[in-house]
Formats: sequence, structure tokens, C-alpha cells
Amino acid sequence: MAQQSARQPQRSVWRRVRSLAAAFLMLLVLCALTPGTSTGRPVDAHSLSAAPATQSACAQQQATVAELIGIERGAQLVGESEGLPIDEITAMLRACWQEYQGQMPAAEKSCALFKQLAPLVFGWSRQVQLLGLEAEFAGEQAQVLPWAVRGLVNCHGEAFDKCVDQNDPTQAAEMVAIERQLDLLGALDQIDRTKLDRCLRFELVFTSTIDRDGLTGVTHTHSLVRATVPLRLTGELKLAGEAPLEYLEFTMRWPDGDSCTATVNSFRGSTATVPLFSYEAKERPDGTREITDLGLLFNPGQTMESVTARCGEAVNNHTEPYYSGYFGLLHADERTADGYTIRDWTRVGGGPVLARKVYSRTVTPEESPLPHIEMTTFELRHTPAR
Repeated sequence: MAQQSARQPQRSVWRRVRSLAAAFLMLLVLCALTPGTSTGRPVDAHSLSAAPATQSACAQQQATVAELIGIERGAQLVGESEGLPIDEITAMLRACWQEYQGQMPAAEKSCALFKQLAPLVFGWSRQVQLLGLEAEFAGEQAQVLPWAVRGLVNCHGEAFDKCVDQNDPTQAAEMVAIERQLDLLGALDQIDRTKLDRCLRFELVFTSTIDRDGLTGVTHTHSLVRATVPLRLTGELKLAGEAPLEYLEFTMRWPDGDSCTATVNSFRGSTATVPLFSYEAKERPDGTREITDLGLLFNPGQTMESVTARCGEAVNNHTEPYYSGYFGLLHADERTADGYTIRDWTRVGGGPVLARKVYSRTVTPEESPLPHIEMTTFELRHTPAR
């Protein structure tokens, strides 16, 4: 008897709370169904983009349903389960579908609107499933996934357009995320998957001059090389490429006043490679992204130069990798097994040129007593293809 009397007030509390929540839900439904109210009119594209999704009347209604489910579970624990107000919930779900359905066509053509509406539509669909009302809303449920696919396909196209038209390779992250979603929906064939490759196209323009100062009895050398390396996606969403290293100039001379002479017989370039180019896309507070942490692995290959030195009666022929040897001395601190890691880029942006790295310096390497004067520029360009 004591337990029954203790339960009685608790049961009364659950009944009152449940009745209040059900009444509040009914009030929300009535507002949604009443012409001329703020929740009874379809929301146009402008108002949807201007108001956060959490302000939607249907979002409030769905939260109330979630609260009712929680109350019902609490009532079950004290043996007071009376079931959910299915009629009111069904009316709410129907009113919300009418609201969402009016916005869905516009959202298919605007990714910003789609991103606001999709969580609400999927939340609606999930509640229908949880409440066992799929038969009641079979026609509406059948529209959800096809609509989502159309919206994702449009978002993929918008991201590609921004990548190409605004030289914004950070859109590739958006495209990859959308492709994964479409794959889960079995609709990957609905997009042109070559767009990702055409978005992520870059080229590295490399120009380098290295002069080794000559001292008494030692030749002065001058080298100028250039390469434009296209960077393309590899099989694992990595960027890499290679191109000829053009050898534009090579000279060798003895210091003024020295009786020796040097004749350049030939010089040839090599194959410049970029085994890996990577970057991070950091999200800004406004939702846009910016490129950070550029990383590039570069290998100029091995050049070969042939010269003949004459000092009096002595004649010596030399065939050596002069330029690539000097480059290696100057960039010894950046050397890895596959090349040289180029760091600390200066971001440019606002056009096809994304970043530059410039070496303008005079260095006397430990391995050589001679000053080496370097003017080397790495310029990274975004070159997407429509």
C-alpha cells in the first residue's frame, strides 16, 4: 500500500507532463496547418537562406516529438505507459513534409539551401521510420533519396565550377565528400567523375640560376635551367608529375688575368620530377577553406656538362654534373631519399598562381671554399580544365 501511494503522485506527474507536451505539439501542428501563419506558408529560397534551420517550426515540432518519446519511456518505467499521441504526431509529420516539399525544388538548384534543408528532411524520414509510420508515408519516403541524389549532384557541380572559375582547389575536398555520399547511396554514376581530376590540376614552374664564383686557379661557372612540371592525380588521390629539365645556359671561364682557357663542349638537362605535392585545406569561420601547409618534394635529376680546360700544354677534359651537384650542395638540409623537400612557401592566391618559394642567396658550402650564388624560384600554379 505504501508503494502504491508513493507511485500515485508520480503517475499524476507523468500524466500532466505528457498532456502538456501533447497539447504543445497539437498547438504547433495547428499553427502549421493554419493559412497565413508563419509556419503555414512555404518558405522561399531567400527566407530559408536567411534563417538558421533550427528556427524552423518543424524543427521545434520534431524536438517535441523526441521529448514525448522520452516522457513515454519514463512513464513505462513506472508502469504508466499510455502510448504516444500518434494522430497528433502524424499530423505534424504531414505538415512538415508539406513545408519541406515546397522548398525541395529550390534546394536542388542551390547547394547552400540544400545543406540547410537536407538535415531536416533526413530527420523527418528517420522519425517516420522510428515511429513505424512508413506505410502511412510511403509516397513521401520514396521521394527522399532521389531528391538527395539530385541535390548532391548539383553540389558536386557547384564545387567544380568554383574550383575552375575561382581557381579554388580547396573545392576538391567538397567534391570528394560528395562522391563518398553518392557512393553510399549507390548513385556515383550520376556525376562526371573526371571533374575531380580536372579540378586538381597544377603545374610547377621551376627556374634556377647558380653561379660558382671563381678564384685564382679555379673556374667560374654559370648555369641556367628551367622546367614546367604538370602535376596530376595519381591512383591514391596524390599529386605528382615529371617534365624535362631544360638546360638553357652553361658557361665556364677562368678568372680575369688567368692564362688558362675553358671550352664548353656540351651540356644537357635531365628529367625533373615531383614525387609528391600535397596541401591542407583549413576551414575558415565563414565555412570557406584556405590552403595551408604546402608540401612539395622536388628532384632536378642529374645534369651533365662536358668541358675542356687548357693550361699551357696541359689539356684536361671534364664531364661532370655541375649544376645538379651545386644544387645538391645548396639544398643539403632539404635532401630526402627521393629529392628535396621545399617548405615555407609564400601564398599568393587571387588567380592561377597559388604560391612561390624563392631562394636568393650567396652560400659557401662546407664542402667547397667557393661562394655559390643562387637565384631559384618555384612557382606553383593552379591550372584546372573545364
